[in-house]
Amino acid sequence: MQNFDDYVDIMLSHHPDKLKDDLRAKIMRNLAGEIAMD
Repeated sequence: MQNFDDYVDIMLSHHPDKLKDDLRAKIMRNLAGEIAMD
């Protein structure tokens, strides 16, 4: 999962940390949801 974290960091690098944390949590929830659906 480390590559995904790096990707998120790069993708969100221009956002403030608070927003970055919120977006990361949202992305992780979406990812977990997609995995659960399979």
